[in-house]
Amino acid sequence: MNEPGLLGYIRALQLHHGEFGEVFAAGLVQYGVGNYVELLVEHLKRLSESTLEYLRMLQQVVPVLGATARGRKALVDSGALNLLVEMALEISDPPTPASIANDERQVALAFLVDIWRSKPEVIQARQQGADYADAIVNVLKKGCREFRSKAVSFTAINLSFCLLDAFAKERNMYAPILYKAMTFILIDCFINIELRNEIVKHFVTLFRVFQNMPIQILCEPLLKQIALTQEK
Repeated sequence: MNEPGLLGYIRALQLHHGEFGEVFAAGLVQYGVGNYVELLVEHLKRLSESTLEYLRMLQQVVPVLGATARGRKALVDSGALNLLVEMALEISDPPTPASIANDERQVALAFLVDIWRSKPEVIQARQQGADYADAIVNVLKKGCREFRSKAVSFTAINLSFCLLDAFAKERNMYAPILYKAMTFILIDCFINIELRNEIVKHFVTLFRVFQNMPIQILCEPLLKQIALTQEK
């Protein structure tokens, strides 16, 4: 792999975003043809100035690679996609809150959601003992309950509803799982007014768009929680 040329594209990607970023990302992808693990997991990470920058560049490069059938197949067959998902899961769910910066957790969560939306058949396929779909749902739930960081919790809530909206439209089997997960999170966060209002806002939007969605799944535990709160 021509490292000076690769470094040039990475530096250009670091400086430019938007339409120019997409052009440089496409150029960068060309350097990885035949070895996407080396490009995405090794070189791009090593030449990035920080974990946050690395994650943000992945957000630009991976969609470009996945824009063609050949690129999507190479991304999966090379094993690069699995390695990137596992890395993002680790960053999204640190062993201690202080071990990973909050902005890194937010970008890692967004990256996981982007990958799931673009490659649901890969994420939802149980392979070699890995269950990426359930793992992503779990890190989103933990993020929603991250009371030490409003930014992380709001990001996780917004991403969860973004995924729920997309999956409801596609009739993805994980739509009801996410729906029930967000219902329980609303109950858990009920005394936190900011989080409660944010979740309720998303549910209202959801019910307006999907009028056949079974609202009783939300209403029954919510009414119980309201009654318990009033008793206190």
